[in-house]
Amino acid sequence: MAKKRKRRDPDKERFWRRTMRRQHQSGLTVSAFCAAEGLKDWSFHWWRRELAKRDREQPASKPKDVPSFVPVQLVPNPPDRQPASVIEIVLPAGQTVRVPPGFDVESLTGVLEVLETRSC
Repeated sequence: MAKKRKRRDPDKERFWRRTMRRQHQSGLTVSAFCAAEGLKDWSFHWWRRELAKRDREQPASKPKDVPSFVPVQLVPNPPDRQPASVIEIVLPAGQTVRVPPGFDVESLTGVLEVLETRSC
């Protein structure tokens, strides 16, 4: 009988990738970092091996976590309209993100990450 493949949870993968970046940036050992964060070190080590395996499975043409370039089209405003103070981003899958002035970079980054993973 064929082995049933467990479905991957993209939220867990994102969580562990961010956690591993934070651990690396912290300068703490895995044990010290996990103790401070309330995580099990065996989970950290398992996910580190699992994500390394997943990264090796990625096609060589598009490395993981490297942004891809998308075409940008500038559309002039009609003469009777004031210039818009909103940035509009149209993603390859068709979603549009409108960014107001004074936006929070971390929030926008999080929104774009979510939209990028859903479009795959």
